[in-house]
Amino acid sequence: LRQEAETSLHLALRLIAENKFEKARKVFEHALTLDPYNSEILIEYGQFLEHHHNDLIRAENLYTRALVKQPINARALELKKRTSPLVEEIDQKHFILIDNLLQELYRIPDTNPHLRRAKRDAYYLHIYHSNAIEGNTLNLRETRHIVETRMAIGGKSLIEQQEVLGLDLALQYVNSTLVNRLGSITQQDIFDIHRRVLGFVDPVEAGHLRKHQVYVGSFVPPSAVEVQNYLDDFLVWLNSLEDTRDLHAIELAAIAHYKFVYIHPFIDGNGRTGRLLMNLILMRSGFPPVIIKKSDRLAYYSYLDQANDGDIRPLIRFIAKCTERTLTEFIHQSQPTRSTGQELTLADDDDMGDETSDGRNLFEERIIMHQLCLPSRNLNKKICLYQHFHSTHGFTNEVAMRLVRAIIHQQDPHRSKLFSSNSDTPLTLHDPFHKVKCPLANRHDIINTPCLIQEITRKSIRRHLCGVHRLDQQTINKLIKEMTK
Repeated sequence: LRQEAETSLHLALRLIAENKFEKARKVFEHALTLDPYNSEILIEYGQFLEHHHNDLIRAENLYTRALVKQPINARALELKKRTSPLVEEIDQKHFILIDNLLQELYRIPDTNPHLRRAKRDAYYLHIYHSNAIEGNTLNLRETRHIVETRMAIGGKSLIEQQEVLGLDLALQYVNSTLVNRLGSITQQDIFDIHRRVLGFVDPVEAGHLRKHQVYVGSFVPPSAVEVQNYLDDFLVWLNSLEDTRDLHAIELAAIAHYKFVYIHPFIDGNGRTGRLLMNLILMRSGFPPVIIKKSDRLAYYSYLDQANDGDIRPLIRFIAKCTERTLTEFIHQSQPTRSTGQELTLADDDDMGDETSDGRNLFEERIIMHQLCLPSRNLNKKICLYQHFHSTHGFTNEVAMRLVRAIIHQQDPHRSKLFSSNSDTPLTLHDPFHKVKCPLANRHDIINTPCLIQEITRKSIRRHLCGVHRLDQQTINKLIKEMTK
């Protein structure tokens, strides 16, 4: 393989001389796959990326990898010395951008209903993605069902469902206890987090250091007898102002996460506990909890491997990008629905499983068209109404869709199971909030007065917002206006 890699290197250099840069890049990648620690390939490829693709970050990373293999390589030392200040400047600009986004998020009031809904959704997404990274096969809908109802799902692994309950309990503990508590992060805090993460799955090992050697792919963590010493050193570093005061909060959180998973102190649940610890550090610094998505799993593990090889900065940049993405999504979701009728979502397309094959974003046009079986006209109104009924006020999927059909199409509600009619009683609309029935006029009046359904819906919403949520009339009028405009 080494000989083939060197042959590929010579071919790539020849392609560069012929100005065939794209082919040269592919040959370089092939050569690195064959021999990922060949210093000559790393240096030549780094210079190629620097001069022909203006990719200073990747080039500097390759120079660093070359130095890990050959620490006294003069050429790699010179190139790294020249590029490191430029890369550091790029990283600092990224941190400034993230800090500006955080300030923009702070300017949004906590009472913003869109932001509150986004935070609630992010809670379930964190549980889903953190478990999915570790191989849990439950989708987002199933995860949310388990958290909200505490009821098992037939045909699904009981252990996977217990993992959801454990992570939910651990996340509640972090949010309610550790974030607002003053003082250092202690070993007992880490044990308490892990006891909740693994408590439903393995109560014997939960909250206790491992007693055996473990293996994580090709990586071998410290032996069981060394774990306590490593953990002590980690906590001394984490709580030392002298060692961490010059680090940005994202840098501190990313490095702490890596150090923790490197120690691998527990027999299982280290990744989930490490991500909770990372988010605890971020939240204590004012950031929202960051979600590492299931779709980023391979990149996430790749950056951890690069940290094992001696360069932790790719992992820091990855966590910074995840933080930026989380902040951006919160800011966008805190705004009213865009004119396109589409809403930025924190979830991926496959999060919801087979039941909604097009993904978590139920407000996208293709879902509306398929499930409501309605033409494309008035799409904005359909989306706003469905979103308001289903997400904001908790109507079931079925009820929300029937209300949308009734309001948009002014259809005869007598045909819908949402409405009931007996020969001896007037037609009624079930009030989903207060479990009562609102009398309607006769069938002829309903057909000829389509706004009546909308009016009854407004009254039901108004009673709910006033009686349950204690909102003032001005806020209620604004919400109802947004729903029916």
